[in-house]
Amino acid sequence: MGDRDKKGRFAPGWRGGPGRPKGSRDKATVERERVLNQLRQQNEGMASELLKKAQEMALAGDTVMLKALLDRLYPVWSAKEEELLRRLDELEGRIAAMQGDGADPFAHLRLAKQ
Repeated sequence: MGDRDKKGRFAPGWRGGPGRPKGSRDKATVERERVLNQLRQQNEGMASELLKKAQEMALAGDTVMLKALLDRLYPVWSAKEEELLRRLDELEGRIAAMQGDGADPFAHLRLAKQ
């Protein structure tokens, strides 16, 4: 054991071993994944039953459930997302107008030939 001193400590300049191999997982992670997979398998049928029940409630007139389902299906967009969509629509309009004139809408992006 040339990498340790007389007291069992690593000598200066020695790393102390290769450490844990890349990509390896500890026992707690492996066990947590096993338990989560087991729970998912047990609850697959329950999730579809809950969704069916939620749909029945919404169709029966439960407005709170209807709103919850619609919020999940069609989430509200943030102001930033709305602005991006507005700018995209504006850009598409400009491109369509330029194409109608026969102009190249991407001419400013092309490098000039020298």
